[in-house]
Amino acid sequence: MKTVGEIKKYAESLPMLDGRALAGGLVRLKNGGVPFLGCVCFVQHNRKVGLLEARNILLAADVYSEREKSDIEAMLQVMFAEVNENA
Repeated sequence: MKTVGEIKKYAESLPMLDGRALAGGLVRLKNGGVPFLGCVCFVQHNRKVGLLEARNILLAADVYSEREKSDIEAMLQVMFAEVNENA
């Protein structure tokens, strides 16, 4: 399961996950090679929330180390800066 379509379909096939169940599912996805944005997609479609809320839920879950979270935040800031430059 690597494509956005596959992740979306899988997320929507499950009941809405919370807490440990959500974290466990996300760890399985991450360990299976699904990148951060794929995990955001999973949360967004499973929980039926917006992109920013899905990102925040994912970062609050016990899935990524503090170092990984820091690297993710740095990458996102670069992306946001590029979007703002091109707006």
